[in-house]
Amino acid sequence: METHPEWAPGMEYIRLEGPLRPGVRGVMKTRDGDETPMMVSDIVPGLAFQDTVFLDGGSLTVRHESHAADGGSRLELHATIDGPKSEELASAMAGLEDVLASDLAGLIALVEREQAAH
Repeated sequence: METHPEWAPGMEYIRLEGPLRPGVRGVMKTRDGDETPMMVSDIVPGLAFQDTVFLDGGSLTVRHESHAADGGSRLELHATIDGPKSEELASAMAGLEDVLASDLAGLIALVEREQAAH
């Protein structure tokens, strides 16, 4: 989580209210937005982490996963929008797929740099 702003160009910071674990709450701030409440909703050590951002009328959950593949790893991002205003939120977040694709490319580049350094 602490490297998130390094590989997600639109992210300014994430501040957690305690140690990284499922259920810990905090705030995240995009570079062009306000602080938004969030929670670490799942962690599978070495394989996945998931955060949920609480929005007016719903939530956005993003899961980051790593899978073994052909002697390396395959990284994936999955996002879901839930809640009573999910359709409105999805419309308001038009372009989210492009943002997540950019974030995924940045995460892959970070992982590859770290692997090359070892």
